[in-house]
Amino acid sequence: PIVLGLVWSMQLRQESIPRAKPGTLARIGCNAALCINSILVLLSTSLLMMLVLQHWDRPAKNVTMLSNSAASNQPASSTPTGVPPSALVNMTELVHDVVASLLRNHAVGSSASSSAATLTLLMRRGADIDPQSSMQNTALTKGFLGRLLGTDTHKLRDPMAWIRNATIELEGAGVKLVNDCASMFGVGFVENWRSEKHNICKVQSEAAKGADPQTQLLSFLNDAHGKKMMIMESLNVVYDSKAYSQQVDDLGNPKPSPGALKASCGLNPDAKPWSGGFTQGLGPREVRQALMDNQGPAVAEACGPGAKHVVDHPVLLLHRYDTTNAYHNLEDVVTVFLTLAVLDSPAVRQKGVQVIITDGKPLGFYPEIWQRLSYPYPLRMMRADALPPGTCLRHVIHPPYGGASLFSYTGVGTQSSCRSPLVVGLSHWLRGLFPDITAAQRDFQVSLQTQSGSSRITTRSIIWISRRNYEGVASKHWTGWQRTRMYGNENDIILALQKAVLSWNDGACFRKDRVQGRRLLQEQQQGAAVGASTGSSSTSGIGLSNAERHGRDGAQAVAEVADAGASTTRTISRGRDHHADVAFNGALSKHLQQQRWWRRALQGQCRNNRVVYDFQVMELSDVAFYPDQLQRLTRMSILVAVHGAGLANQIWMKPGAGGVIEIPHNSGGNYHYANMASWLGHRYVSVNSGGDQVNIEGTVNALNQMMDALA
Repeated sequence: PIVLGLVWSMQLRQESIPRAKPGTLARIGCNAALCINSILVLLSTSLLMMLVLQHWDRPAKNVTMLSNSAASNQPASSTPTGVPPSALVNMTELVHDVVASLLRNHAVGSSASSSAATLTLLMRRGADIDPQSSMQNTALTKGFLGRLLGTDTHKLRDPMAWIRNATIELEGAGVKLVNDCASMFGVGFVENWRSEKHNICKVQSEAAKGADPQTQLLSFLNDAHGKKMMIMESLNVVYDSKAYSQQVDDLGNPKPSPGALKASCGLNPDAKPWSGGFTQGLGPREVRQALMDNQGPAVAEACGPGAKHVVDHPVLLLHRYDTTNAYHNLEDVVTVFLTLAVLDSPAVRQKGVQVIITDGKPLGFYPEIWQRLSYPYPLRMMRADALPPGTCLRHVIHPPYGGASLFSYTGVGTQSSCRSPLVVGLSHWLRGLFPDITAAQRDFQVSLQTQSGSSRITTRSIIWISRRNYEGVASKHWTGWQRTRMYGNENDIILALQKAVLSWNDGACFRKDRVQGRRLLQEQQQGAAVGASTGSSSTSGIGLSNAERHGRDGAQAVAEVADAGASTTRTISRGRDHHADVAFNGALSKHLQQQRWWRRALQGQCRNNRVVYDFQVMELSDVAFYPDQLQRLTRMSILVAVHGAGLANQIWMKPGAGGVIEIPHNSGGNYHYANMASWLGHRYVSVNSGGDQVNIEGTVNALNQMMDALA
């Protein structure tokens, strides 16, 4: 198309020369109207090529809207040239139609408006490409995520493997999972859930069993602590996405119409999921409302041979809980993670699973997580990008509603002291989804000046989660109990914590050398000033002042002078007589003896480890989750915050290596984050606080204790 545009421009140039007026435009060989037209031709054809390439290889974005058809079961690493011929035919027709329109417009002496009409045709015609043919090969979705995740996608599709590895990790650390800890927060939880497998369909006649294809409706039940959680797995169902997702309630929850899901089998009303009250939850009730049984002819037409719209790979229909709250967003994540672990599906491991969001709620905190889980298939927002009517879904996964997740099913008032392979595995799995952030492997080993040899210094991060901006915007809509958690002295507590961190850092022995050296430097400088005022020489003072001018510590400078020997002494004391040199050497020897005594005296009075902390303040509502939040949260060692959803971000710290300081300001009795810290193996401290001001003294003491414990 670009070459065509250039040729056409040359033709316009030849036609325009006789009519050109004197001036600059005449020298380039065209008049204003034809020059503008030529530029529009170039822009039109270039845009055409961009759109064609976009349909051919659509790159991953923050949320990618999948075209109106299903992607296939081919991974993105497969042959990228395997685009079906029908897709190429459609693309060829698109090029033909647009180029013909361009030629027709210019043949009749078109203006800028006709070129704009051509662009409109281009956009409209491009949208009409048959989505079924253009999305039959998932090479169309290759790009950044493919290069990033590579072969690790198979590992990320197998949450059960991450849970098993977490179990081995904890056992290697001497953690024994027994009794309730094993059955409630370990592999036993998943196995018990998997064992409660029920067929929702009635037993059919032998003749009906032979029909092809057959719908299967399976359920996996969990009745732990009275929280009835149900996973559903459907095979060969017909899905009407508009009937399922277009109607929502005030909270964005979908209100599907009967028949949005069609099954060929008949439902068994005596099956435990229905009779046991498992459909009372919002998610299962939604599926039950949408499901219409005994629809054999409709299923046969949509899923049988020659069907037009068939999704062969597994699809996960996700109805999210509360996308405005980080903790509730994480509940959706842990629920999906455990759903895939319970099913332990070979089809998911082999083909992957596409995430389709069915609710009408805001985008939420974690679209990047859903997109990466969905790879190699683009994430789909159903209300904005509906499937064609009568689409056959070969394999559908319905996770439980996030409101009854592992994090909350024990109740907010129940405290747990268990370590959990489930939550540890989830943390590792989440970090594995973002290798570009966690930098688990580097192409080159980075060597820093303070991180080499025996003098290695480690800098760790402390993050204070602020919510002042969020409170300023959202508090007018808050309930009374939410307002009680507000406080007015955040500036004071931030300054106090910053000062505590700086003071703690200076307690390291290598920092003590620096502080003591500067004190000695000041004393020597004062002595040099006195000597200069009396006309006498103070050679040691001159030497240290020279070191200071070069930006070095006093103690280090004296050691450098000693190592350099007499030549350095003569250089520093240049212009003095021999007696002055002898005096300088004597002062230097005495000073070094004092330094050795000082080091012996400080034994046990400073920290021998070489750890320092960096204190940061982060307002989560101001910072995008990816990559900005993740770059800081995955490197965090200590999380400090007033009770709230921001404490859920402890999931991003390496399990067993972090610290959590929670200030339940006017909100005691909620153990959500204490339990999460216990499951992950983080150290945890709760600071009592009430009234209008946060307890600064208690928080500072807790931070000092936490830094000591983790250093």
